[in-house]
Amino acid sequence: MIRIRRNRDREHLRLLVMFHYILAALDVVTGCSPIFHVAMGIAIVTGAFDAGPNPPPPMMGWLFTIIGSTVAIVFWTMAILQVLAARWLANRTHYHLCFAIACIECVKLPQGTLLGVFTILVLLRPSVKALMTGAPWPDSDADDPDNVDLPHVESDDIRETI
Repeated sequence: MIRIRRNRDREHLRLLVMFHYILAALDVVTGCSPIFHVAMGIAIVTGAFDAGPNPPPPMMGWLFTIIGSTVAIVFWTMAILQVLAARWLANRTHYHLCFAIACIECVKLPQGTLLGVFTILVLLRPSVKALMTGAPWPDSDADDPDNVDLPHVESDDIRETI
């Protein structure tokens, strides 16, 4: 039974690693979209639009630049955290940091919330915690409803029933 549980835990961790990398890539791409706003803000501040009537005030340019830069930095920082979490989940290390990153991911709607919740649910399993921290896991599976003893069936018994 422990082998079945460990295989399930490893498969879930492998899927979480893959989804963390995918969401990190999406965050990098999303973080690139405010670059247009930053460029527009810099153009306003440097006076590129002063030739026409009624030019925008420089404060508007600073607003574009600061907000665009902040949004890009937040998305890129989140992408870096997700890559770190993916690496740590793959190496089965840094349990508490992976848990903290999963909690932070829950703020990002909707994909980050889904990934964060699923990561938290997997990390809360005692078997996964033991797998990641290197703690021994007891041989008893009586308290786990997911593990069901399946009867041993010989291949000849299966042929007779068909």
